Formats: sequence, structure tokens, C-alpha cells
Amino acid sequence: MRARFLGLGFALAVGVGFGCLANPCADGICACEDADYCDLDCERDGCEVDCASIDACDIECLDDCTVDCESLTNCDAVCGANCLFECDSSSTCAVSCGAGCEVECANASSCDAVVGEGSKVSCAQFGSCEVECLGSCELDCGQGGCELSCADGADPEDCGDGRWVCAQDC
Repeated sequence: MRARFLGLGFALAVGVGFGCLANPCADGICACEDADYCDLDCERDGCEVDCASIDACDIECLDDCTVDCESLTNCDAVCGANCLFECDSSSTCAVSCGAGCEVECANASSCDAVVGEGSKVSCAQFGSCEVECLGSCELDCGQGGCELSCADGADPEDCGDGRWVCAQDC
């Protein structure tokens, strides 16, 4: 069951489902609630995407996006540079983003992130947290147990306070 809403507000529903608003998010604000699955594609900078209380949400956006996923089975996002990705109370949180991103993952079974230069990732109350840095980055993993991979196979540096960094000073 899947619902997808087009940019002009027309609904295209397959099965039963409701919730995805504005694809390709013509006004830059996308929301998805009370559906089984949403596939949101925001083709502009600065989109605000909100997915809550659904099974799965797949999101693609350009630069300067804000993505908020809450109470999902799966949240998967791909965005450009300078994005904020928040995933809370979800089974699986996965994000791939460019430079200058901020990723916050909490209360999740699995948090996976691939981030660009100058990004920051925070994992709290998780089953697993795996981060791949494609440049300099910081991982805050206060509870321990995170896995951080640095570009070119370099070793991450333990800052001693729950933070780990790649290609930068603590």
C-alpha cells in the first residue's frame, strides 16, 4: 500500500494509504503521515520534510534540507550539502549527505550515515551506529559502541569524551 501526492496536490493512490504531500514538494514543505509508505522527492534547496508514524519513508532532496523522521520502521534519506537529518524512535535510520551535514539519531535499532566534509553525527540510545566519513567529520557516541570509518582507510581519533573524529583535531 502506497500513497504519493504530486506537486499540484493531486493524489495518486495505489491500495489504501494517505499522507505524502507535494511531490516534488513544489512549495518546499513535504509531510507524510498516516500512510504505509511515502517516497518524497524535493527538487529544490531548503526543503523541509516531515515523516511521522508511518512504516517507511524514502526522501531525496537537494542542499540545505531539514528532514525529520519520527516513529517509523525505516527512514532513508539522500540529500546534498548542509542538511539536518533527525531520526527518532525508528527501527532503521539511514542517511547519505554531502558536506556540512548534521545527523541526529536517537532511540533507533540501527543508525547508518555516510557524510561529507565537515559533518557532525550524533547517535544516542541505539542498537548499532555506523558512520562513514568522506572527509573530516565528528561522531558523538556517548554510550559507546559506534563504528566510524574514515576516508582512505585512516584511523579515527578518540577524543576521550564520547566523540570520535576523522581528519580533524578534537
